[in-house]
Amino acid sequence: MHRLCLLFLVLGALSSCKRDALPMPQPPVGGGAKGRWSLVACEGNYTQGNASLHAFSATSTGALSDAFRAANARGLGDVVQSLWHRSGEVWAVVNNSGRLEVMHDSTFASLHTISGLGSPRYLIPVSATKAYVTDLYANRVHVVSLTQYAKVGQIPLSGWCEQMAVLGGKVWVCNYARTHLYGIDPITDAVTDSISLGTAWALEVVVRDNRLWVATRPPFGSGGTARLMEVDVQSRTATTRFTFPESKALKSLQCTPQADTLFALSGANSLVRVVGTPAHYLGHRFLGRQLVWAGIRPHIENPLGGRCPRLCATRSNRALQPKRTSRQSHFRGVHSFQFYLLHTPMRVVAEIAHPQAHISIFSFNQKYLIKIERGPLEQTYKISQLDYLVPDLETVKHLAQERFLPLALEVFQKMEEGFGKAMEDY
Repeated sequence: MHRLCLLFLVLGALSSCKRDALPMPQPPVGGGAKGRWSLVACEGNYTQGNASLHAFSATSTGALSDAFRAANARGLGDVVQSLWHRSGEVWAVVNNSGRLEVMHDSTFASLHTISGLGSPRYLIPVSATKAYVTDLYANRVHVVSLTQYAKVGQIPLSGWCEQMAVLGGKVWVCNYARTHLYGIDPITDAVTDSISLGTAWALEVVVRDNRLWVATRPPFGSGGTARLMEVDVQSRTATTRFTFPESKALKSLQCTPQADTLFALSGANSLVRVVGTPAHYLGHRFLGRQLVWAGIRPHIENPLGGRCPRLCATRSNRALQPKRTSRQSHFRGVHSFQFYLLHTPMRVVAEIAHPQAHISIFSFNQKYLIKIERGPLEQTYKISQLDYLVPDLETVKHLAQERFLPLALEVFQKMEEGFGKAMEDY
């Protein structure tokens, strides 16, 4: 079986229905040790029924194109919106087909189809046996059994419901056409709370530092700008922390598992970063067309930074066009203003012999780590691909030998003196 690294927000099933035990969803444990799949879901052309799921091996150059169709001799459906993974299963939320497709996480063979969901958007588990699914048009949130593989209830909630997050024993729901976040009690399956966002509509939500962080947009025709808001569910207050005049809406809001950094894309094709406690805005960085248009709604397990260059490289320039410009490009899964944050294992990519030190270069979470060793001492320098435009490994090797090594040799002299003093009594 292959382990999955989903390019979608991965929310693990929760272990209990008790209110006090409702934890933050955790990334799931993969299904095996033979390798890792990265999945890209392509929404396809609206009404054409050509949504597809593509699997890329993270340990080789192998790929399974349209993996669901290959395994089941039928298409995935019309407009796949999001994916969720739990041990042994991948759940695809197929928006315009009004259903959930549950498939094996290694063979991609269909296991269950759950129909009658209107226009589903996102899924979040709220217990070991139950999940909520938001909807575009139904004015409700669907309740789905994770054991019966069926819709078992619904929660009335007027408006276009989008992403969800768990905090304070409640499931908080974004509503695209309302100026409130809505809180659902996962025990009673009822809306029991709401928090006003002023004049903003909620698009996406994540949890950071025991707060909800909400990407918002102004109502249509209002002339406002995108905001990033911090919501305290205890005091039920929402505060605008940052505004983005260059954009009407932020997209693909992400938070690292360490909760130290928020990422988002602005409408100006720029990567937004917010760090620290209290949070401060680091500014935005223009990413360019090819990077921003790299895939369909990629939210992923363990978002630790980076831009998924390997998967970007699997798409030709012809395919990287704005959505709906051509059948070919849209079928390939192009959706503007989305980006990847992909967790990758640490691996050695180069070793350089030098008479005065040994240099190793590692690749890890879209960072290059340059480790320079001499005797019992070592120095490590981290180069983030989010912060520096380092084009390739050869450039990093040049930097390591020509710039970092001379500096490191000077530092080693001081380190050796300090090491000798520290150990002189032993």
